[in-house]
Amino acid sequence: MNSNISAVDDRRFLVVDSPYEIARWRPLVNWVLYVPHAIILYALQILARAVFVVYWVMFLFTGKLHPGMYGMMAMYERYNARAGGFLVGWSETYPPFDFDTSTGPTGDNGAYPPIRLTLPAVPATAPRGAALNVLKAIPLYIVMMVYAFGAFVVAIAAWFAVLFTGTWPVGMRAFLVRVDNFWFGVWAYVTMVTDLGAYPAPIPGWIHVDCFSEAMAGWLLRAIVMENVSARTEGLVLALPAGPDYRLEKEIKNVV
Repeated sequence: MNSNISAVDDRRFLVVDSPYEIARWRPLVNWVLYVPHAIILYALQILARAVFVVYWVMFLFTGKLHPGMYGMMAMYERYNARAGGFLVGWSETYPPFDFDTSTGPTGDNGAYPPIRLTLPAVPATAPRGAALNVLKAIPLYIVMMVYAFGAFVVAIAAWFAVLFTGTWPVGMRAFLVRVDNFWFGVWAYVTMVTDLGAYPAPIPGWIHVDCFSEAMAGWLLRAIVMENVSARTEGLVLALPAGPDYRLEKEIKNVV
């Protein structure tokens, strides 16, 4: 049985494609085998953070995103996804020491088939305002902290489930993959390679806003409905009402 968590192809970053069944002794051993990767990840994390600062400052002054620096940051995320997936027991295959920095639709080089992470390519252009994404994402950071706590609890429960049954609970693994994909959506937004796109809906009087996950679309929907504004979700898309008679101090303010 395989897990292939996705909703819309252009929002599917992480894909886990491995059997749910795993040796029951793995939870007791995988963390030891993970240690070499943990040491490397510690160094790569420091490097990725330093590169992001330079990457962001360069964009601030030049208006261009540096593909090489972006590739370095993407390599860290991919390495972390593979090693972390092995740690929690998504695969019995030991992850490779792979430092490939390629990105784009074929960015994952297939070095670790059980866990694949494909991140967006660097766009040819990006608006200067994208530099503010790192600040505009603060609410998403807060949501991610809540998700991370929930993911930690679920991972611990799954650890015991695997230890006693030799099988990853389907719902628990799906939840962890969705949390990861939410994070990668935020990461792509902060690194300025994606944005929360807004565009006219096929039905007149509505606009569509892309979200990073169904969970994000859901909590935005609930927050907007509490303001007595009609809204709905369609997968990863949030549908909002719009019209020429909308006033900034009334209808638009409530939607925002």
